[in-house]
Amino acid sequence: MKSHSHAEAQILALLVRQDGISEPERFRALSEDADWQTLVQMAQKNGVSGLISPRITELHSQGLVPDAAAKVIQANAMAVAAASLSMDSELKRLFSLASEHGISLILLKGAAVANLLYPRPHARQAGDIDLLCKEEEFNRFNDALVEAGYSVEGHREPPSKCSTLETAFEQKFRAPSSGILIELHVDSIKLGVRPTSMTSIWDRAIPVAVGDTTVHSLSPQDLAFMLSVHLHRHGFDRLAWFKDIDLLIRQYGDKIDWEAVVDEARREGATASLWITFVALEKMLGTTLPAGLLDSVRPSIIPRFLLRMVWPSKKIYALDSHTRRRAVQFSVGESWRGRLPSMILMGRRRDKLRIMGHRLKLRLKGK
Repeated sequence: MKSHSHAEAQILALLVRQDGISEPERFRALSEDADWQTLVQMAQKNGVSGLISPRITELHSQGLVPDAAAKVIQANAMAVAAASLSMDSELKRLFSLASEHGISLILLKGAAVANLLYPRPHARQAGDIDLLCKEEEFNRFNDALVEAGYSVEGHREPPSKCSTLETAFEQKFRAPSSGILIELHVDSIKLGVRPTSMTSIWDRAIPVAVGDTTVHSLSPQDLAFMLSVHLHRHGFDRLAWFKDIDLLIRQYGDKIDWEAVVDEARREGATASLWITFVALEKMLGTTLPAGLLDSVRPSIIPRFLLRMVWPSKKIYALDSHTRRRAVQFSVGESWRGRLPSMILMGRRRDKLRIMGHRLKLRLKGK
């Protein structure tokens, strides 16, 4: 995709804002500076083609959007809806399979978020299916998927090499008929250190209807934390993920126990993820945050300076930020240079040092 100016990013942010195009003159001025071919590509990359299609149609009728751009975005929106319906069918098969084997699953993001938060669920773009599985049932569901014809992609590290603080990130499968990628997780936040509160996450899970299937989703409280960490871990590279959190706060903000969210972020060493995400939400989508929330997660001046060096505000707002996964997600398999960023910018440093010590002992023993 060709490089873009800030005009395209600002237009996309205006299009997905809850208040719509409240500044038509500003939109008109931005549209004159925008490269609409680039904007169409950015909309697809940022997962918002389906979300902005109705407004694009309206603006096109007013002569504010070129014919070619409107046609491509409408076609992309139809493709998103078709892919979403295929995902729904695959989810029905997966949850049916899990039920047959007495296995509990939580659907992370994707259709769970779409059906919980969006008035038009099939307008939300999803690339794969993320499932959370209980650790004690993980291997059993792996086997069930393979027996059902799902093909394994990649490999999972043998449990014997993992310390009690370490957690495997995921196991990937490819669906036999649809070809959809399925990622099976035992950890909803994937920061590289075993979460401290997985049991309570399962206790708080809520049912969500997806088509004619009922699945379980994380509660709004747990979604607020997980979606913020996920967005941070991926370098703020998708506007649709900002929109997920924006809608979550607008619809459930007064029902979420924000003190509990902040407490969990502190336990997991991820208050930085909340701060940098919420600051960007206010600026980009006009999200009204609960009173005092930003102050409760604001880092001290030096960590704040370092966070802004790694993820400059201008880059985030221009939808031109880059993934700096090693600065968020700890991986003991990395070199010291690869481990250091998350040690500095995120928390749970003692636990990370213990994991490294465990791996060092194994290496000295020749395992």
